[in-house]
Amino acid sequence: MYVATSPTEPKSSPAATPPPEKATPPRLEIVVTEKRIALIRAWEENEKTRADNKAYTKMSAIGAWENTKRAAIEAELKQIEEDIESEKAKQREKMKNKMAGIHKEAEEKRAAVLAKKGEDMIKVEEAAAKFHATATLPRRFFTSMLRGKLSTKEVDEQMISEKFWRVSEQFTAMFRRKAFLHWYTCEGMDEMEFTEAESNMNDLVSTY
Repeated sequence: MYVATSPTEPKSSPAATPPPEKATPPRLEIVVTEKRIALIRAWEENEKTRADNKAYTKMSAIGAWENTKRAAIEAELKQIEEDIESEKAKQREKMKNKMAGIHKEAEEKRAAVLAKKGEDMIKVEEAAAKFHATATLPRRFFTSMLRGKLSTKEVDEQMISEKFWRVSEQFTAMFRRKAFLHWYTCEGMDEMEFTEAESNMNDLVSTY
């Protein structure tokens, strides 16, 4: 009689074991450790040197940038100072010219005043000669010169005549230019009224 039997499992081989490590001699282990430490130190020094060189390069670039900017600012400041000095010189010269112009104008005005004074003196001398020749008195005179020589009535009449004559002169000068005439004509006055007023004023002057 045949009996089925399960196949037999193959016998497993014993697990492969690593070969035993060789024992490192103590002195050789110390040498290896020291060499490793030396390499690490060398790497550290190299990295530090690289970092220091990198920082030095950047610091040098920053210093060069700062010097360039500072030089540019100093040049700009110097240019501004030169411009200010130039402008000050221009303004100083301008003020000198203006003062010279003012002095010249003042001298011209003084010369004009002196010339007018000379003309007035000549006119006075000519008028005085005329009064001497005609044996008449001038209309314009100072009351103080007549006090004690003329009576009060004569002085008062002469002063009134002087006032009327002065007003008549001013009125005639303005009326000939028709100055401010429109203000009165717009209110209904006629130009003939001014002519009559001028005639009346002349009559008053001749009366006194």
